[in-house]
Amino acid sequence: MLSTIQKLGEGLGVPIPESIAREAGLEEGTSVEVSIRDGALVVRPTRRYRLEDLLDQITAENRHDAFDTGPPTGEEVW
Repeated sequence: MLSTIQKLGEGLGVPIPESIAREAGLEEGTSVEVSIRDGALVVRPTRRYRLEDLLDQITAENRHDAFDTGPPTGEEVW
């Protein structure tokens, strides 16, 4: 499917046809990563992490022990 690059503020933009956006899981406001791979422009949605999934990855082997950071040096509350 063809699309035409357009001026968008200080940069450029490419209109993404709705059928392609839907298939890629993109909607207005979706955060994407833009890169070049083998000379091709690649646009991928950024991965959304859920706290539960991240916590599930903590094991006894990769968990860090608590350490003393010293007394407060400003107005932080402990």
